[in-house]
Amino acid sequence: MRKAVFGGTFDPPHCAHIMIASAVIEAKLADKVLFIPAFNPPHKTDRIITDYGHRRAMLELALKGFPDFEISEIEAETPDQPSYSLNTMRKLSTRFPGTEFILLIGSDSLRQLQSWYEARTLVEEFDLIVYPRPGEIPSVEELTPFWTEKKARSLMEKLLKIPLSDVSSSEIRRKILENKNVDSLINSDVICYIYSNRIYSGAESTAS
Repeated sequence: MRKAVFGGTFDPPHCAHIMIASAVIEAKLADKVLFIPAFNPPHKTDRIITDYGHRRAMLELALKGFPDFEISEIEAETPDQPSYSLNTMRKLSTRFPGTEFILLIGSDSLRQLQSWYEARTLVEEFDLIVYPRPGEIPSVEELTPFWTEKKARSLMEKLLKIPLSDVSSSEIRRKILENKNVDSLINSDVICYIYSNRIYSGAESTAS
C-alpha cells in the first residue's frame, strides 16, 4: 500500500486540492491520498489560521464521496509542537509499517524546501511527489545552490504533469470577505459550512 501524504492548512479546502489528489491516484503514484490538516504549521506565521476543528470539518465535507481519499488527525496529537513534515512522516511510518508514505508538496514548497526542518533527511528518507503551482516552478539551476545537481534533477523529476491551477485558499478567503461568488471553487457543502459558521467574515474572520 502506498499513500501520498497531502499536508496543508486547507483553509478552506478547494477544487484544486481535489484535482491534485485525483491526479496522483490516476497516475498510479499512490493507492490512497492521506490529507493531513496541519495543527501548528511552521510556515504560516504571517496570519491567523482558522480553528483546527473548522478546517477538519470542512475537509471532511470536501472529501465526501472520494473513496481513495482519507484524513488523518496525526498532527493534532501534538498541539504544542510545530507540524514538521519529517516528524509526521516518521510517525506515520512507525504506526503503519506495511505502508509506504510519499510526501506530496507544491512546487512553491519545493522552491523553499531547503529551509524546511531537516530537509536533507526528509528527502533521503521519503520519496516526493510535486504538483505545479503557477509562477512557482523552480529550475534545476535555481535548486543547485542548495542541493547537488543530481539531487536537484531528481527533485524536478517528481513534478506531476497536470494543468496549472491558480485557485488558492487565500483568494477564496478574500472573495468570501468581499461577498463574491465562490461556487465554482469549493464544494457546496463546504460553502454552507463556511457561511453557517461565519468563517472568513465577521467575528470569525481569518482573511489575509
